[in-house]
Amino acid sequence: MAITQYYRGNTEKAIYFSKKALHIAKQMNGNKTIPKLYNNIGLMYNYIGLYDSALVYNFKAIEGFEKLEHKAGIKGCYLNIGNIYHLLKDSTSAILYLNKALKMNLKMDDKRGLSMTYTGLANFYLEYNKLKKANDLLVKAINIDTENKDTYGIAVNTLTLGRVLKKQKNMPLQL
Repeated sequence: MAITQYYRGNTEKAIYFSKKALHIAKQMNGNKTIPKLYNNIGLMYNYIGLYDSALVYNFKAIEGFEKLEHKAGIKGCYLNIGNIYHLLKDSTSAILYLNKALKMNLKMDDKRGLSMTYTGLANFYLEYNKLKKANDLLVKAINIDTENKDTYGIAVNTLTLGRVLKKQKNMPLQL
């Protein structure tokens, strides 16, 4: 029910149903489900701009994922938290969590996770005019996305690379 509401654009209803599912999972001792629900609720709060609530739920998700030793869940939360702190203009915390996600993705050799983390870091560096770093990270992300045939990732990262090149006043005729 929550997913249906989310895809219909009814984020508040999706959060409501996710919290009901969380309550049921807690009653049934659904330890594997609980951190996933926390993460989903955090993503929904992020989507509607309630960043403080998004952080609370992401940190709760990390606690659950750590108990389960679910590294993929932990690194996903680190990426989410880093991106939220970036939106909140807390550069110290943003870079801390984005780098935690990066280290875990490198250790796990998770190409998709690496691409997403490179993108998050590139957006961070773009905002702070560290254009060379942003450029290098986007090229890495595009290379991974190309290797994985991820057309959405290629499109998003190529557009962002265009923004970097424009700021550098280094726009080639073709990307």
